[in-house]
Amino acid sequence: MSLNTKHIFISHSWSYADAYYRLRKMLENRPYFDYKDYSVPKEDPIHYAGSTGELERAIENQIRKASVVIILAGVYAT
Repeated sequence: MSLNTKHIFISHSWSYADAYYRLRKMLENRPYFDYKDYSVPKEDPIHYAGSTGELERAIENQIRKASVVIILAGVYAT
């Protein structure tokens, strides 16, 4: 990681994980752009959260590490 590494958190729904992975691929394909992703992808969930409150705090802790928060939004039927 370089001094210019962006620390990001991408807010997303696991139900629409394809959008998350498309964005990551787009970021990875950008030349001269280095980033560390603090998101919670489906394949690496937060296992230790035993309650909704603990899960909220765990996600907040991930967001605190980031200097950029990206919120994926769209029009969904559900």
